[in-house]
This record gives sequence, C-alpha cells and structure tokens, in this order.
Amino acid sequence: DPTAVPQTEPTNTPQPAATSTPTQAAPDSTSAPVPEDTVTNTVEVSNQGSLGSHLVDSDGMTLYLFTNDERNVSNCSGGCADTWPPLLVDDLALAGEGLDGKLLKIIDRGDGIGQVTYNGKPLYYFANDRTPADTLGQNQGDAWFVVSPDGGPIRTTATVNTTKNSRLGTILTDAGGNSLYLFTNDEQNVTTCGGGCALAWPPLLTIDDPAAGAGLDEDRIGVISRANGAKQVTYNGWPLYYFAGDEKPGDTKGQDRGGVWFVVTTYGGPVYTNALVNAALNGDLGTILTDGAGRSLYLFTRDELGVSNCSGGCALAWPPLITVGDPVPGGGVDEGRMGTTVRSDGSNQVTYNGWPLYYYASDEKPGDTLGQDRAGVWFVITTDGGAIYTNAPVNAALNSDLGTILVDRAGRSLYLFTRDELGVSNCAGGCALTWPPLITVGDPVPGDGVDDGRIGTTVRSDGSNQVTYNGWPLYYYASDEKPGDAMGQGLGSVWFVITADGGPVHATAKVNATENGELGAILTDASGRSLYVFADDIRNVSTCVGSCALAWPPLITVNDPAPGEGVSAARIGTTLRAEGSKQVTFDGDPLYYYAADEKPGDSLGQDRGNVWYVINNSQPVMIVLGEQNNSGQTGTAVLSGRGSFTNVSLDLSVGSLETEAVHIHEGQCAPGDLGGVAHALTSFDGGSGASVTNAPIDLVSLMTGGFAVNTHKAGETSIYTSCGNIPAVADSLTIALREMNDSGQTGFATLTARGEQTEVVVSATFGISALAHIHEGSCQTLGDVAYGLSDTSGTVSSTTVDATLDLLTSGEFAINLHSAADASVHSSCGDFGEAAAIPKLAASRDDTLYESLGGQRNNGAGQWVFTGKTNDGQIRRGLIGFDIAGKIPAGATITGVTLTMNMSRTAAGDAEVGLHLLLAEWQEGAADALANEGSGAEADQGDVTWTHRVFNSLDWDTPGGEFSSEASASVTVGDVGSYTWASTSQLVADVKNWLDNPAANFGWLLLGDESKSQTAKRFDSKENQSAENRPVLVVEHD
Repeated sequence: DPTAVPQTEPTNTPQPAATSTPTQAAPDSTSAPVPEDTVTNTVEVSNQGSLGSHLVDSDGMTLYLFTNDERNVSNCSGGCADTWPPLLVDDLALAGEGLDGKLLKIIDRGDGIGQVTYNGKPLYYFANDRTPADTLGQNQGDAWFVVSPDGGPIRTTATVNTTKNSRLGTILTDAGGNSLYLFTNDEQNVTTCGGGCALAWPPLLTIDDPAAGAGLDEDRIGVISRANGAKQVTYNGWPLYYFAGDEKPGDTKGQDRGGVWFVVTTYGGPVYTNALVNAALNGDLGTILTDGAGRSLYLFTRDELGVSNCSGGCALAWPPLITVGDPVPGGGVDEGRMGTTVRSDGSNQVTYNGWPLYYYASDEKPGDTLGQDRAGVWFVITTDGGAIYTNAPVNAALNSDLGTILVDRAGRSLYLFTRDELGVSNCAGGCALTWPPLITVGDPVPGDGVDDGRIGTTVRSDGSNQVTYNGWPLYYYASDEKPGDAMGQGLGSVWFVITADGGPVHATAKVNATENGELGAILTDASGRSLYVFADDIRNVSTCVGSCALAWPPLITVNDPAPGEGVSAARIGTTLRAEGSKQVTFDGDPLYYYAADEKPGDSLGQDRGNVWYVINNSQPVMIVLGEQNNSGQTGTAVLSGRGSFTNVSLDLSVGSLETEAVHIHEGQCAPGDLGGVAHALTSFDGGSGASVTNAPIDLVSLMTGGFAVNTHKAGETSIYTSCGNIPAVADSLTIALREMNDSGQTGFATLTARGEQTEVVVSATFGISALAHIHEGSCQTLGDVAYGLSDTSGTVSSTTVDATLDLLTSGEFAINLHSAADASVHSSCGDFGEAAAIPKLAASRDDTLYESLGGQRNNGAGQWVFTGKTNDGQIRRGLIGFDIAGKIPAGATITGVTLTMNMSRTAAGDAEVGLHLLLAEWQEGAADALANEGSGAEADQGDVTWTHRVFNSLDWDTPGGEFSSEASASVTVGDVGSYTWASTSQLVADVKNWLDNPAANFGWLLLGDESKSQTAKRFDSKENQSAENRPVLVVEHD
C-alpha cells in the first residue's frame, strides 16, 4: 500500500481504560453489532508535545486520520491497517473532557468490528508509536496526521495548493486536494469560528510555517493563533477552513453555506455562487456598494469598461468579486447595470455600470473602507455606478479632438448637462446610472489649469456631494471605456465635455434664435441658454480671458458651427482663442455664456458692466451717412439688436471738417426735420474713424421711420457734418457678406424699398473688390447676373435697381462681389432669398412610451423611437414634436406637410404606423438606455412615461397617452428604410392650428400595429448619430 510505512514490529493495539466518566456516543446506522461482552474506548484531548492539542486514547496513545479516507468511510485495510491499526470498539466510544460525544461515531469496517470516527474522520494508531505522547506517524506519506479537537488534520507544514474545479474555477485546496473555505464573518487575520462552528468547519492547522503551492504568492500565506494556541493558516488575511461535510477530495459541499462560507480564489477572495451586491449606508462616505456580508466593494479607475486591468500582485491586494452564476442585486441596486466580465484565468468577475468590482485585502471587517482613495485610483462606489472621492480632483487635459477639457485624476472625461440649473443637478435615477455624478466627501481639489474659485459642490437628493465647476454639476459617461474617451460628447445635444473656462465644448455648436420676452428673439445655444457679446472685444478677436472667461465662458466648437432655423449661416463664424480652441462668432462678435445664468431662458448677464449684451437675431441695419454743410465727410452706421439695447457702429471718413459729437435724433435728415437728441453716441476722437455705442433702446423701436443718426462739427455742435435716416422695418433689409476664397473681405448690403425700385447699399472691406452683382440662386449655386451694382472698390457703393424689394426677397437671389485683381474670383457673398425656401424642420422633441411591468421607463436621450408590440406583447408608442411657431412665419398659409423618418430595425412583416394628434402636453425625458433602448431605462423626475406626462407629477388621463383616435396620416412600413407620411388635409390642419395656437402644439403620437405581438418597429430619433437619418418635417406655405 503506498500509504503504508515500513515498521520494525507492529505493537498490539493498545486497549484503553477509562479514567473518568466520559460522554457516551451512540453508534450510527453503520455501527457494528454489539456483542454481549462489550469493549469500550475513550477519545481524549492531549496537550503534550509540539503538535498542540490533539486526540489520544485513554492511555495517551496518539490517534491519527488518513486524508485519503472519505467521510465515515475507511480506505485503509490489509497491510495499511497493519501499519495503521484502527481504533476499534465492540460497543461504545466515549468522549473525554473537552470533546463533543455527538461527533464520535462507530462505523463497520466490514468484518463486524466497529471503528471509531471523529467528526466523520476514521481514527487510527501508528504501529511504530511505542509510548504515550509518541507522534511518529505525523505527516507520514503526506497523508497521515494527528487530529485536532475540531476534527481536522494538524499538519507539520500545511501546504496551500490550487485545484481547477469544473464549476467554481481555480480554488484553494490542501495538499490532498481537499477544498478550503473562508468565512465572511471573520475579520482580517482573526477567526470568529470556534466551538461548534469549528467542528463543522475545522480550521487548516499547521505546526511550522505553511507553504505555498505552485501559482500562489508565498507572501500572502500566514498563520494566526487560535484561542487554544493552535496555528491556523491564513491566505490574504482570511483564515482557512475545511468543511466537515465534504466526504472526499474535490468536494465543495460547503460552498455558499449560509451565504457566509465560500471556497477561495487564488486572489484570496470568496467565490460566490450568485454574488450579491447590496447598497449600504456608510457614515463617512454615504451609500456605497457592498457584498452580501457588508464588505466594501471598490472600482479601479485604470480599468476599462468591462475590462479588468488588475491581476497578479494587484489582484492579491484587491481580490476581484467572483461569481459562478449571475450576480444578484440587493435593495437600491439597479439590476440592469449588473454584469460580469471574464478574467484572464476564466473566472467571472462582477461588474456594476461596467466597472469591475473588487475587495481590498486589508479591510479587516465588514464596514471597513481602508482602500478608499488608495493611490488616487481605488474608490468605493455609488449606487449610480461612479467613484466616491475623498477629495475629488478636477484636472485639465488636452484632448486631441476636443481641446483642453476637464477630467478626473485618472484622465476620464467629465461632462455637464445643459438641462441642469446653476448648482442644481436634474439628472437622477436612470439618468444618473448612464451619467454617474462625480461624488466627493471632502472639498474637491483643482489641478493645473483649473480655477480653485470655480470648484464647488452641490448636495444631491440622496445627500451625497456632487462636484461642480463654474456652477455646472459634473458627471462621467458610463459608456466611456477608458481614460481619454469622450463618447458622451454631444449626446442628445445636452451632454458636453467642459472647457477649463467652465463652458461646454460643442462638436458642432448650434446657434439658435429664441424668443425671450422683452428682449425679443435672441441668440441661444441648442439648449436655449442665452449667448452674449462683449463690447470690449475687437472684431473676430476675444479679449475675455482668464477670470473673465470663467465668468463669461466662450461658446466653443470643434467643427464649423451650425445655424438654427432663421439664423443666417453667413453671419456665423469662428475665431481662434489663445489656447487654440475655436470660439463661435456672430457678425464677427465672439459669443459667450454668462456663468451666473441658472437655466435656459435666463439672461442675467444683459447689460452687465455696460459691456455685456444678448444678441438679437434680427438683421443688422446699415445706413449711409451723407455729407452735410460741405464737410467732406461720409460714412456708414450699422445698427445691431442687443435685446433691450442697440449696438451702433459708425465709420466716418476724413473730411474738411472734424466731427466730435454723435447722436440719434428724433425726426429725419431733411432740413428742418431733425428733432431733439434721443440718444447720445460715443464721440469721435480725432474727428473721424470708428465709434461704437450700445444705446439703451431696442432696434425695433428705432426702426419706425422717425429717427436719424447725425454727426456734429467739433466745437460747433450746431453745424451738422453728416446724417443718415434709420429706415422703417418693412422698407429695408440688411444682409451680411461673408468672405470667399480667403479674400479677407466681409461687409453688409442694405436693400431699401424705393417704390417700384430698390436701393442697394454695399459696405465691404476697402480695396479688395470692384465688380458687384445681384445673382440668381444662392451663394452656393450662383446663377446668372440679375442686376448689376456700382463699383465697390471704395468703402460704400449705392445702386438703385429696377426691382421691388418684395420681388427680390420672394425669389432666390444673392449679392456677389468680385476680386479687383481677378474678376473671375468671388471675394464675398450674401444670400437674401432664403425666405423663399421651403422650411425643413428638425424635431424639437421625441420619446417612447414603454408599457412595462418593470416600473417607469424612458429613453428621451436615446437614438431611437419605438412603435408596435414586442415579442413578449408589451406595447411601444412613439412621441414626436416640432417647433412650428418658432420656424414658420405667423399668418402663413400652410399648403403641404410631410414627415420623413428612417426605420432602422423591424420585426418581421409589414405594419401600418399612424400619426395621431396628441391632446395633452408632455415632457421629453433625459434617460438613455444605451444598448437596451428597446426596453428603455429607469425614468427620472420630469420624464414622460406610460402613465405620466411628467414623471412623477402629471399623469396621462389614460395610460399610454391621450391622443386622437383618428390618424392624421398613415404609412405602411416593411423593410428597413426611409418612410414618408404624405401630406393630408388633417396634417395641414394640425400644423396650421399649432402655428395659430402654439400652446396647443403637443405633437403627434406614432401608433403601430398593436393587434398582435412581434410588430415592433424602430425609428431613428433626433439624437441619432447619423444626422441624415433624423426625422424631418417639411412645411410648405405661402
């Protein structure tokens, strides 16, 4: 037998004699028949020798166990039993002091003789032990060991090995392949399992220092002293145990017992069958993620989305949370955000919101967070799936595509949400899972290039502190896979990375015109936030930097900016800032936000310091200042709307007289018609040149036909040097001339009605052009010359053409200037026939109503809108709306309406999809379900849902939306592709009603086939990444 040990001459089996009244153990069902003349045997505890407390018989002879045995089954017979005589009894086995008699059993060896077992381990003598206290059989063949009072082997040098388990992966075992376990109620290097617990879970004991098997880190193996003085082996601080119920090597019957006993990974952490992730309140850090035992879980900021970059020694210090089956969410934990990632060794590590989860090996007990903020890369985790910083760092880093943006310490991009208000986050629930907030416990810390005075915090609804910059709450994007990613940039046209000046970076900044009460139609960004100009700027040059730019963040774009409806592309441009970013300009004026504006629609920056103003979208008005009193002076005045102010920019030539005072007078320039001074303008220094004033009157109020700009001789204000009438709105149109072919020329052209003719005045950069024409077509598609204009080589040219202003503005025309050096080269151009184009409207809002048993769902920021029924019979209904009153002229006669949408995924078969007039107001949501858009994401406050028009305050009268039962138009959709709802009388009526009564514009509901399952259709939304696939509404009107 390979386990037998050569011997001199076996001794007779010692016969025990009880010296005290021991506890009697009843035979189990396998016990041998009891003869009439019985022999009993007693098992006691000895503390003699170097092996510590171990089992002996009543004569003190050492007892052993054989690791190749199975539970209550002896595998030692024949020659083996000669060397290792079993402890036999005829009748009863008795337990001495300190032992539990219930753990003593008698098994039948097959020859009618009973052998004593303890805690399932058959007991033996060693034939070569001659006297009590001999332990010559210890560690023989690495299979025979003295027995601890807990029923486990006491090894001389315990070896911890690894074994591949087909179900649980690579786990820790002893040298014989017996599974080892940890107890999650233990503390770091402290066992809390004694008494009856240790009998069920015998500790792995050793005499000498334990040894590490192949593939294990020797430094992670240690020992602790148990209460009885025995040495228990630990791994990564976890005390190691056997399970008494395991019958043979390879068994793992103790796995997941009571939710606190687990086999052990090679990293020194538990292997869960179905790992539980809970949310627990930590006094210092708020609500954080923990395992089922309350042990803190961590993320590693150097990981990538769903990819662990912590292995080897790192994983020993930070053991991954391993699971065999699917992980299970506890209360407050979002099931949809839980997942797993496969590690390099094939084990499944639990993830939350894409972050692989870890323990910290030095956490001593549940509730500890000693790993928090280790090396600035390890952090406990919020239920929103983001890191909790002790003192969150905010750095500035150069992004090759987006310029200098804000990042965390690990280089992960930070974002702002334009629907937030100043110091107030409006992103919670499902939104915060997609966009985890940047959370800090203490004060956040600015890095290089970040202004300390602009960093702050705001308290979220759950009591956590979210970092803010320049008043903007800061967020991550859950789908960013690694540091440097900025995949959230521009999503939904409401999420943007942030400049060091504290403003959003737009990929393609959009400049819209938005009505703002008394200020009129002013320029805003895509989310409706007011834009401003700085009077101290120079044309196409920003002079607002440093602390100024923090108070007035520039409107930054990566690509060329885009005009919104009604905003002329010719007036929008960019200028390069000192740090290399591109700032959007309007008519050459750099555009800014005001940091103190709390929400879209605010205009708190208007007239700040008499130098900051909003900008009206109205066309600037250029008037010609004609010579008076033989002064020799002429010039131009350009009037631009600035909300409740008008910017007046004058350019006056040198003459025989010098000019000083400048005014806007009541009346007109005709002799004797000038009235009193209405507004004083900035005087000329030196008698000519440029003068700029922001007069405290709106442009519309000036354009009544009752005002004129007048200049006065220096020293003699009663002598006028030049004058120009400010025309009435209906009689004049000014368009911007934009540069072409790098000519360096820009300017303006003013068209003024003169009965059946039109006066065309051109003022452009001096000395570049000569020929000028009005062409048919636009600047993009210049056609034939319609009308010739006078030479433009000077500062101002004026021509009267034989066409009414109505004719010129109702067709498609453009003014084009030609290079003086080469007439075939165009130097500047401006369109003024745009009003005749048929408006193509982008959707202003869209969303999906999700019928779901799983709670309130939304996908307002997602790429798709859904209709029909899913495979499991749940209904989806699309919502879509357009800004009619803001894009179509009031009073227009609507002649045709069509809607085109791209259908990008479909269940089998054709389905009719109808547009039904919505009868109640609703609010587009901010949730983005990412890869799960068909089911939506958890709805947040303010989102539209199946039961709520505005969650959680306004209900639909009928779940699923309030809408007309008759479709305004329908189309049958089949294969993937573009589909158009053709114009109908009802579609025209819907749009006409919205134009006349904007408050009733609730949009349409897209109703698919709900008569059966598997009819769902997916349409591309206004947030779709492919701009050409977004919904388009074409409105034809007279």
